[in-house]
Amino acid sequence: KLFCKKLLLKGLGFKVISINQNNFLELKIGFSHYVKIEIPENIKLYNNKNKLLIEGNFKDKVGNFANKIKSFRMPD
Repeated sequence: KLFCKKLLLKGLGFKVISINQNNFLELKIGFSHYVKIEIPENIKLYNNKNKLLIEGNFKDKVGNFANKIKSFRMPD
């Protein structure tokens, strides 16, 4: 069974730069540099403009990864 979370990157300059084959996610979230996050194994990411879909087999891993992304920059 797959579990998924949707994150909406809303705001000026908030976007997903790339999802690399090397299990890294690069985000532009308002800082002067890109934020690079390592993607845990068994988690897949899909990007559609400003939406990020996180899928995985384990509910806790998917939730923890979504919270890790949110912790870098909370919305206003």
